[in-house]
Amino acid sequence: MKYKKEKKVIPNRIDMFRIGRAARRMAKATMIAGMAMFLGACSGQHTPDMEAGRDGGYRSQECGGTEDRSDVNASKVIASDELASFSATFEKREVYIGGADAAEGWVYPNGRYRFEMKKDEDEGGVSVTADFAGEVYTFTAGPETPGRLNRLLKDNDVAAMNGHSKWNSALDTYISLSAVYADGETISIYAEGGASTIPDGWNCIIYIRFFDGLMEECTGQSVWETYITDNSDPDAPKEFTSQELRYIYANFYYRYGLTKAEGEKRPGRYLLHMDFDHLRYAGIDENCTIWRDSELLGRFDADEKDAVIIQEWISSHDLISMNGMEKTCEIDSYQSLELTVCYADESELSIHVYGTAVIPRQWDSDSFMELIDQIAKRHGVGF
Repeated sequence: MKYKKEKKVIPNRIDMFRIGRAARRMAKATMIAGMAMFLGACSGQHTPDMEAGRDGGYRSQECGGTEDRSDVNASKVIASDELASFSATFEKREVYIGGADAAEGWVYPNGRYRFEMKKDEDEGGVSVTADFAGEVYTFTAGPETPGRLNRLLKDNDVAAMNGHSKWNSALDTYISLSAVYADGETISIYAEGGASTIPDGWNCIIYIRFFDGLMEECTGQSVWETYITDNSDPDAPKEFTSQELRYIYANFYYRYGLTKAEGEKRPGRYLLHMDFDHLRYAGIDENCTIWRDSELLGRFDADEKDAVIIQEWISSHDLISMNGMEKTCEIDSYQSLELTVCYADESELSIHVYGTAVIPRQWDSDSFMELIDQIAKRHGVGF
């Protein structure tokens, strides 16, 4: 059979104008309908489905595609103190850790954690399974363990999250927690998808810390110690006779808080070097220099008043009690503190720590940054 080429019909200008006008009308109508749907979805109001949840809750679609399956009738108060069983599986990410536990969270690797506890009638205690991001341990704990875990749940008001259940198609978040009490009361928490599914008040570190501590008590083994190298000097003096500071070398990492305050310094690695007895840098005659990431920010001749100001700050933050500390966290070592202070009687304060998790709580980089700024401004230097 011979191939027959179809004749191509070319519309005239009038036809093309009519087609174009119709297409524009259709596009405009589609755009208006789409905007109406988007504004309705983002109006901040849930639109429950006609079918209620089996547990008396509801299902709704939030703006951004998050499906809320939470049980609005779930009790936020648990009367019982007899915890029969507990299980929790979740993903740990640093970005989800805040408050006093933020620094401690860095010592544990990211990944999926799973903890299970149930009564072991044969042993007279409880059997525990602890999965620390792929490192799985099983052991038996004492009969007082359910009571201790229940206090942890109540102290952190975990029941306030009871009934929470949200899902979306994003990644990195997974939380599934179940606590069952002897009288039938339960706590149930579920979240999967992105950060928007996480319930207010969620803190994964309290569970990691509890079960890690419990395992150390029962087996002598701790995941925390697995990732921490401690070379501290236990014999380093914790009291100095001299308060006359002659030298300080402070190398530390500074970063913004959750929000950047007006006038706040740029994040980076800062260095304060002040030496009243020797000059360290070639071509610099001043006895004090301030650096950020190897960039010289300012230099000036510090005086005895500056030394007194720094020493008062050191004393008020009780850094002397940390003398001789030398620790490294394998998980996160880029945020560090190297502090060396020498006094007139040749005594020396030394703190060398590498990793957010091992930086002593007495150290306050925000306050120390303000101190450096105050001293620099005394000498007409800004940075």
